[in-house]
Amino acid sequence: MADGAGSNRAASASLMGVRATVDQVFMWGMLLFLVAGLVQILLAGMGVFDLNGASLEDASSLDPHRMLGFILGGVSVVLFILSLVARASSQTVVVSLVLAVLASFGQSLLAGLGEDTPFFGGLHALDGLVILGLAHDFTTTVQRLTKTPLSVDLPAENGQPARGVVLDGYTLANLVVVASLSRGSYAALPQTISAIAKGDGTAAAKAVLAGIPPTGLTGYGLTYGVFCREGAAFTDPAALLAGARQALPGLPTEVLSLQPQGARFIDESGVWNVGRANPAVHTPTSSDVPALLITGTFDAVTPPSQADEAAQSLRHGKVVRFPGLGHDVFIASDCGRRIVADFLSRPDSYDTHCADTMQPPTFVS
Repeated sequence: MADGAGSNRAASASLMGVRATVDQVFMWGMLLFLVAGLVQILLAGMGVFDLNGASLEDASSLDPHRMLGFILGGVSVVLFILSLVARASSQTVVVSLVLAVLASFGQSLLAGLGEDTPFFGGLHALDGLVILGLAHDFTTTVQRLTKTPLSVDLPAENGQPARGVVLDGYTLANLVVVASLSRGSYAALPQTISAIAKGDGTAAAKAVLAGIPPTGLTGYGLTYGVFCREGAAFTDPAALLAGARQALPGLPTEVLSLQPQGARFIDESGVWNVGRANPAVHTPTSSDVPALLITGTFDAVTPPSQADEAAQSLRHGKVVRFPGLGHDVFIASDCGRRIVADFLSRPDSYDTHCADTMQPPTFVS
């Protein structure tokens, strides 16, 4: 379980210096990418209407379209790298990864196939529109749901009664965060976001219900005791909002003013009234003892940047990243369990190579 208020505070503090600069470069780069994408469509239309009987493969009129396409493919990879460096949010990394796959690989493959089969040529054009739409679907849908929430009625199934779910902007934004708590939830996120952007909230509503922990799993006394004393007591709503705006400037204030994972931890901490912990709890731990820090690259609750920060004062600490995994690496990955077991057996020479061979999931869009 992560400290929601503390996580926001850490995110706000860590997005400074180089990371803050990289995040700004990423935002401007994404804007220029979208504008160039529109130019790409214009060049395609101009090229097609200037074929003069030439085949697609030999038509020089399409050379500007092709050249800009290659450039955009490279830019999409650069944007993905920038999102990894800035680590402003897991949503940004996920969208950037899907964008890079579609722009750098999907477009070229479909264009090549389309020279012989018109159907694939159509998919090439459709993929271009998907690339442009994906970058805005999430933000615009969050904005729309904030103004007009969507009510979804789910029928009774699998022994569960019929239920109704109200999806507002915060619920959708937070769904992307809590998806990292469940194994395999990320692969379908682009599809879920695309569906709700079109008005179909069924998949999102089911995901929201699936993310509710079963009764008895969470010890709320312990949870609030830690969150309130060690997290909320050391920050305030204005600081959290400032950090949220820096990470996700396109989302409305109504969404950003609520905390990820637990929307009203700050307000609830005032009611819980457990006081303020000794500030020493935030002092970085320094040690020469071997330490293993495992983290999923898609963990939106305790992101990899926090593992990096913790490792700075651990002389023999090592951060091992697991591509495509979320919050609980130990439960979700056999590789993670093997590395932990090997570390406990031989902390000075344990093997982490299985993590290097892992790949992010195949996204469904």
